[in-house]
Amino acid sequence: MLGKSAQTSRLVTRNAPRVIQGLKQHGRESTHHCAAFSSTSSKPSSNKEKQHQSRDKREILKRNQSDTNNKMIRTKNDKALDEKLEASGNGKSTLSKCNQVMSKLLQRRQELPTPPIDWLYSQPTNEDAEDLENKYHLKARTDLYKDILSFIQAVELSIKSKRIQASSGRDIREVTALLGNILLICSESPPKRFTSATPLPSTSQSCTKVLSLLNELNLDIQHIHNFCTIRAANQEHEWKLASTLFHNQIDPDFHGLVPVDPRLGWDTFLEMGLFGLAMNLSERGYDGVGIVEGVLDAVRDMCMVSPTDREKCKFPINHDL
Repeated sequence: MLGKSAQTSRLVTRNAPRVIQGLKQHGRESTHHCAAFSSTSSKPSSNKEKQHQSRDKREILKRNQSDTNNKMIRTKNDKALDEKLEASGNGKSTLSKCNQVMSKLLQRRQELPTPPIDWLYSQPTNEDAEDLENKYHLKARTDLYKDILSFIQAVELSIKSKRIQASSGRDIREVTALLGNILLICSESPPKRFTSATPLPSTSQSCTKVLSLLNELNLDIQHIHNFCTIRAANQEHEWKLASTLFHNQIDPDFHGLVPVDPRLGWDTFLEMGLFGLAMNLSERGYDGVGIVEGVLDAVRDMCMVSPTDREKCKFPINHDL
């Protein structure tokens, strides 16, 4: 028994290295198979899903970032486009278009003769329509007045929508000239009593509306503006309106000490204003002396002279009246 035990011990000892190596190899294979099992059953699957999820998240982030960048670019482009559109349709652009239209209207005005002075006091007569047309060019003047009425509406809408603004020195000059030319054409249009067959607003109403646009833009109302409105009021026989406008223009508390053109003539502010003042006083029942005194008071208000010089001027002024 001892000998067999010794042989078995020697056999185990001699084969031990192979056994140990086999056990080690079996352990590595077992470990490898366990690891393979784990990776195929759970861990590798989880890692792939995480990789896919991570890749998907990165792609989503990239898309979101790209969308954000595109939105920012579109926003900038939209703002630039809005600014460009605003610039193309701003007050200057609209004002230049208005000036082009006005130049054509003024060309039509140049083709007409000077408005007759008898519009200031005459009434429609029983003259033949053809005679009136030849005398006053009523059709051409009425057509021009209709066009200027439409033009006033367009300019008013542009001012209300801020497409026309008086924000710079150049704009102020152009807008003032534009509105002044509108007043000029309106004041040279036939009085309403000569165009009763055509329902149109009176020329004085149109001029008053233009004056309100000047006030809305905070622009100075100059003598030429008042002259045109006073002439329209006189031609419409609205003496009170003409007198009020004239008094406001020469009142130092209303318009300040604004110089007045002293030249006389039916195409000047002074004589047209004094005529409206005199007719208003006459309509109110003043006699000849009262009318003269009222006119002289207005003249004195326009003169910055001493009382002595006023007395010296009194006789020649009275003589001219």
